[in-house]
Parts: sequence; structure tokens; C-alpha cells
Amino acid sequence: MADEDRLWLELTEVFGDVSPERFDEPSVTPEGWSPKDVMYHVAAWADEAATVLGRIAAGTHTGGDPDTQALNEEWFEMGRGLDDDVVRIRFAKGRTAMRQALTSLPEVDAAAWEWFEESGPRHYEEHLPDLRAFLERGTHRP
Repeated sequence: MADEDRLWLELTEVFGDVSPERFDEPSVTPEGWSPKDVMYHVAAWADEAATVLGRIAAGTHTGGDPDTQALNEEWFEMGRGLDDDVVRIRFAKGRTAMRQALTSLPEVDAAAWEWFEESGPRHYEEHLPDLRAFLERGTHRP
């Protein structure tokens, strides 16, 4: 949990350094993701983790791996249609829901920890280098 706290702080600080004018700039990744896209992506995976952790708590989780690519594509399109403020709110709420779902489990088994770790600290860490590089590049000039 300490890693999640530390990496969450790093991620939110990096997002805080993105000016509002650059939030939709599609140059964070070679695929054309913007900071807004990355933020929504992280939020959506945190929401998904909270849902799965709730199923684990209820004993209804059937296991299996999600279709990561399909979900990423679906959430990419979904996030693009949302107002910036909605994305920011979903980002904070997703993390809160995921942490609450994990801490409410009577026992954290390997599956629960994997969902939390992959959707939380490892996921934040995965996106930090691209976001930092985006900030270092400055405004994108086609």
C-alpha cells in the first residue's frame, strides 16, 4: 500500500504539471494518447479493479483474464467524449473505490492483490515515464 500511495502521489503531481491547454494534446504516446486519455485509462482500470475486488468479496468472481486490448479501446473512445473535469473526478473516484474494495476484503488472496497491484501501483508506474517525457518535450508542434 505504501508503494501505491507513493506512486499515486507521483502520478497526480505529474498530471498537476500538465497545463489545461495541453490536457487534450495527443502526444503522450506514439498512438496519440493525450494526458486526458491516460488519466481516463488509469481511472477505468481502477474502476474495473474495484468491481472485480467486489466480486471477490462476494465470492462471485470467476477468474479469467479480461480482454485488455478491447477494454483499452472502449475506454479510450469513452474518455474522449467526456469533459475534462469529469475525467479528473473519475480518476480520483476510481482510485478511492479500488482502495476501499481492497481494504474491505476479509482476506487479500493472490487474485485480489494482483488486481490491485496491476491496476494501481504498477499501472501508475507504467505511465509515468511517458507523461514525464511529454512534459519535458513542451508544447507539441506538428
